[in-house]
Amino acid sequence: MKKALIEFDCNHNTTNDALANLDKAERAVVDSFEKYCLISASPSRAQKSKSNAVRFLLMVEKPLSSVNLEDLREFLVILKKSGFSDYYKNDVKGFVQRFLKWHFKDWSDRFEGFSDIKYNGDAQRKDKIDPEDILTKDDVARLIRGEESLSWKTFLVSQYEGALRTIECRNLKWADIDMEDPDVYFFNVNSKKNKNSTDKERTSPPLIQSVYFLNELKKSQETSGIKSPYVFPSSKNSNTCISSGMVNMWFSRLTKRVLGKKTKNYLLRHSKGEELHKLVREGRLSKENAFQMMGHSEKMFDKTYSHSNKIEVKKLLKKQVLDVDYIAPEKKHKLERDIGQLRKQILELKEKIGDIKSFGAVTNSLFEDKNIQKTLLQSMIQNGFGKQLMELAGK
Repeated sequence: MKKALIEFDCNHNTTNDALANLDKAERAVVDSFEKYCLISASPSRAQKSKSNAVRFLLMVEKPLSSVNLEDLREFLVILKKSGFSDYYKNDVKGFVQRFLKWHFKDWSDRFEGFSDIKYNGDAQRKDKIDPEDILTKDDVARLIRGEESLSWKTFLVSQYEGALRTIECRNLKWADIDMEDPDVYFFNVNSKKNKNSTDKERTSPPLIQSVYFLNELKKSQETSGIKSPYVFPSSKNSNTCISSGMVNMWFSRLTKRVLGKKTKNYLLRHSKGEELHKLVREGRLSKENAFQMMGHSEKMFDKTYSHSNKIEVKKLLKKQVLDVDYIAPEKKHKLERDIGQLRKQILELKEKIGDIKSFGAVTNSLFEDKNIQKTLLQSMIQNGFGKQLMELAGK
């Protein structure tokens, strides 16, 4: 068993290079495994499955037919000691387990039901995202101004406004864009698989700034004779999307030049996620709409995209608890409903009054009605305005 986890690099130590180190029979096995994974996984996910199968076989340094429980345990120890993130370690465990379960019919006995494979249910990223890492709207504006290429400008704005994962933005197709409203577009995103292995679609946040850039990019591609279903096609093959390596290299250089620090694309999504989370905390957006636009469960939305610092949280709490002008959305709705009922009563009385000219006088004396007074006072007290009523009574 090798002593360190083998790493693959898209430019140097690729999966195909590593595959050449396996014998012919084992190469055929991992190729078959990749095809099997394509039944339920995307091509990129199937490729990752294959890469991890190759990694495992190269590390155990023995024929696949001889692999046993001790080999798996030794591999897991090395993986645990590696510097990879908990997210990545979970992925590797899952890929290796699936490969061994697929290949060995006696997997339950051979590997004791994979009882040694433990997944980290609270996995954290290797590079923890702190509040100061989040890109502000001003940062994004500076990046847009600092980028000269129309295509890259469009990529940046689309990923940010659409809260897209980098792979989602790379795979974005023109057919995925809802252009029904000429002023506000939406992305219809299909990327995540549900339990039934069918496409799970979500709608992005509304796009405003992206509208201009998308239209300009479309015109530019038509003028240049570029015909592709992808919004961001590869320069080598218009029938495929741009590569992750190109995107990562571009964004890293841009942020270093404009912001003075290298950052990764996924911060654009996290920045938009934090904006939505802030709107939820302020009562200006429902949490359900927010996590649906991000393509997460409520639990994962709270866990992944809440990057507010303690000072901002305290300011918000102070406003909501002490500021008398603040009304929680649910209370505001009830108060508006009660006022609407009172207006309805006024209109009913108006209909009963034969002489319209006398309506003004009746309206002036309307709130002398004890029942109406009682209804209004109860509504205000129930909705948190008791303190204000006491102050008015004192005056």
